[in-house]
Order: sequence, then C-alpha cells, then structure tokens
Amino acid sequence: MPDNISQNFVSGAPDYAQHMRGATALVTGGAGFIGSNIVDALLAAGARVRVLDDLSTGDARNLIVKSTTQHAQDAPNPNTQSGAIKNGDAIASTLEKITAQPNGAQLIVGNVSDAHAVRRAVAGCSHVFHLAAMVGISQSVHEPDKHFNSNILGTEIVLRESAAAKVSSVVFTSSSAVYGLTPTIPSSESDPLVAASPYAAGKAQGETLTENYARAHNTHAASLRLFNVFGPRQSATGAYAAAIAAFLRAAQLREPATLFGTGDQTRDFVPVANVVQAFLRAADPRHNLRGERFNIGLGRATSLRQLLDMIADISEIRIPPRLLPPRDADSPHSCADISSAICKLNFDPQVSMLEGLRQTWQSLV
Repeated sequence: MPDNISQNFVSGAPDYAQHMRGATALVTGGAGFIGSNIVDALLAAGARVRVLDDLSTGDARNLIVKSTTQHAQDAPNPNTQSGAIKNGDAIASTLEKITAQPNGAQLIVGNVSDAHAVRRAVAGCSHVFHLAAMVGISQSVHEPDKHFNSNILGTEIVLRESAAAKVSSVVFTSSSAVYGLTPTIPSSESDPLVAASPYAAGKAQGETLTENYARAHNTHAASLRLFNVFGPRQSATGAYAAAIAAFLRAAQLREPATLFGTGDQTRDFVPVANVVQAFLRAADPRHNLRGERFNIGLGRATSLRQLLDMIADISEIRIPPRLLPPRDADSPHSCADISSAICKLNFDPQVSMLEGLRQTWQSLV
C-alpha cells in the first residue's frame, strides 16, 4: 500500500452511513484529500463508488483502485454492456505503483467542465458528492477563466447531469471564504456573504445553483461551508499548503514553522473524520433538504501559536516559529456556528482537534 494511504478514519458502517449501503455514489474530486476520505467511508458503508477526477491536484494513490483507471471517453456506458477498460496514459506510471484491491473505487480521469465526462460518471448513481474545484484564492485572482470553468461552469454541469440522471441527493462543497475577510465570529449561515475573491464568489454562486437545482427538481441537495479541514493525505507543500499539514511537516524535518503575521490569527480547525460524517449525513434524503447551507467545523477557534504548542505535545518535537509578513488575503479570525448542522443534520463532531492531530501525526511517522 502506498505510503500516503492512511488507515481509514471511518471503519464499519456507523448509523449516519446506513443509507449508503448498496447505493452507487459519485465523488467528484474523489482523489483529493477530503474526497478520498469520503470514498473510504462510502466503501466501508457498502456503497459502490465512482470517482471523477482530472488528477490536477488529486492523487490516484489516495484511492484503493478496484479496476484499471480509465479516461472519461473510454468509460463503459452503465446502461449498456461494459466494454474494455483502458489505462489513462497520462497517469499510467503512477498507477503502476498501486496494488489492486478487491473492494476499491472506480476512477474515471476527467474534468467536471466536460459535460460528456460528467454524464458518463453520474449515470446510474443515486448520490453525488461534488468536491472537484480549483482551490486557492490567489490562484482564482490570477487565473479567473480556469476558475470559472472549473468552479462555476463545472458545478452547473454536475447539477444539470445529476438532474438528468435523477439522482437522489447532491452535496456541494462550499467554503467559509464566503464570509469574507472580516467575518462575524462565530459565523452563522444567516450572515451576509462577502465575495472578497473569485474563489469566494464561485462558492457562493455554487450554493445558489445547488438551491435552484433542488427546488426546480424537487430533490434533495445541500451545501456544506467547510472551515479549516485537516487530516491524513493533506498536502504539506506548495503555495496553498494548509497550516496543520505544513506545521507537521516542519516538525518531521525539525525545521521552523512559517507563520504569516503574528501567529495570533485564529481558525476553526476541524478533523476530516468529522467532515466525512457531515457529508454522509447531508446526503441522507430523509432530511428532505432543498439546498440549505450548513457550516461544518468544530465551533471553536485555535490560534496558530496554540496550534504549534499542541503539535509539540503530540509529536514531542518543539519547533520555533518563523514570522513572515501577513498575506493580503488572510482573514485574522475564523470560527463556525455549527448549531444549524447539529440541529438539522444531527451533526456530531466526535473527533476532537487533539485526537485529529494525533491521527494525522501517526499517518506521517
């Protein structure tokens, strides 16, 4: 098994996953950090899982692949007899390192802005988890055309094809970025939206499209506004590396941790196990949702300096901070009001931040 495939956070089939048993689910962006953890939970619940991912930021090694990876144009039509499955040449060298497993997901290499790829991927599915997106606020500013094609056009295509396929539920992945750079603390779903970047505007538009889809087709759908998610498989390198992943890597390497600003910024850090639970709960049609939005976090804030202390406690490695000037697009504080998710989804974030840090650290050592 490749090194970056961690032990599943979700084992067996908890109560909130029972409705997925025997269902067929599509996870767009399912080779990414959060998406692949959702895939694990779906498989553990007894679902058949299909992944659509262009592998631009996702990693095929995050998936336990049942059969050979295929390009979207080569995918067998679920409504006809399946044809031969062909390797995707662009990632063949990567897939050669993956051991085939008996209970894995089907990976289709394609982009959500390609209607043909989405149509093939969603055919026969009863649930859609839409995570595929171009991430990074700065990147959305510098490449607005790519951002539009992936995050707005791609979401419209996923919803359109989901309607045509008559799926039972769609869960859209939104972000706390919709609250702007100076949000109310804690942020509530009723707060005004402030689109401070094309990325935030795209997420807000995706929420509106999801609600319109649900009401127009009288079907179940929801948007989850994720706060600062962390856990195994999260990237620790690159321009958009998350703080916890980067700090844990610094501890591994015994190097200083880079902090932009004073380090007194606060964030609502939420372990990915809790986020997975939220997605599965939000996909349950018994909640009868019509595009409602939900904050997903722990409902408490932690400063970056406190985070470094917690990492020192669980790793027994104390790393000094290296302070750099603050970044323009950074919000000084962020925290979720999760009362609506608790009330309407029965969301129950059982994994504490400290336990999530331990699990993430153990996946690295």
